[in-house]
Amino acid sequence: MEPTLRKYGYARDTMTQMLVSGMSLSSKAPTDLSCVVGTDASGKDKWAGECAACGKWCGAIQERLERNDIRCKAGFYRDWRRQMWERAIFDAVFNLVGSVRKEKTDIQEVVLYYEEEASEMMVQVTKALRGMLAVTLLYGYEERLMGYAEQRGELECQLNDKMYDYTFCYPIGPTSMVAEYLNYAKDKMGLLQDIEVPNESK
Repeated sequence: MEPTLRKYGYARDTMTQMLVSGMSLSSKAPTDLSCVVGTDASGKDKWAGECAACGKWCGAIQERLERNDIRCKAGFYRDWRRQMWERAIFDAVFNLVGSVRKEKTDIQEVVLYYEEEASEMMVQVTKALRGMLAVTLLYGYEERLMGYAEQRGELECQLNDKMYDYTFCYPIGPTSMVAEYLNYAKDKMGLLQDIEVPNESK
């Protein structure tokens, strides 16, 4: 949502924003989707896929979610922004790598069989983030994304025409590997037929 918020001058520290990707709303009661992906040097659990909030009312959001057993990080906009872009990369990369396969592929299978491709694409996107928006993801992002995909990646990979502008927004879309896969998805797989995908040379 950052490009939209910037357009109207709402991408700022006091703006309350929430990343809801760490919970499921498909059942009667919200369910936590975060997971442990290992331990750090001091033996503490490393978590991935948590909800996150920032801005004036972030504490209230965190308290309400945690009352319902849903993990939520509350912090400054700068850190929340990194978490938001981390999730954006997850949605773009894993779905794109999985969608160009002949057989139906879920996100978990991308980690199991196409991890190298996903990793290379993530590196390109993170470099673009640093160069174009001066955003550096938090340390260990690749381990978190791979771990989350392996444990919570039951959904089938898909490219949604209606969500294209949000999933492959600047600067994710222009990166060369993303552009190459998007063109393949359109030309060879018959996907995104009504979408103008970026030129592969960019």
